[in-house]
Amino acid sequence: MTEIGRIPGGNEAHRTQAVGRTAGRNEGQDRQSAPAGIERGRDTVDVSDTARAAAARLVGEETDIRQDLVDRVRSEIQSGEYESPTKIAGTIDTILDSLS
Repeated sequence: MTEIGRIPGGNEAHRTQAVGRTAGRNEGQDRQSAPAGIERGRDTVDVSDTARAAAARLVGEETDIRQDLVDRVRSEIQSGEYESPTKIAGTIDTILDSLS
């Protein structure tokens, strides 16, 4: 199996407590053995090639993010320069064109 790191997105929920069957167990407490004659199944995860490629892009050097552009736009938004009548009119025109 391939290990995939956390995918950043700014909207992550971080769980700090166990849930389900593991809730209430002490950390490090081993799973109880199955009664004699009962075999527990094993969980598996199949990851598609597309998901593997996406994960590789996130952790590798391959990126389509233009950090210089992101930094410039972020700076313009914070300073109040990003929204202008020209940009708003252009956005409205683009939306109207896509609807017709």
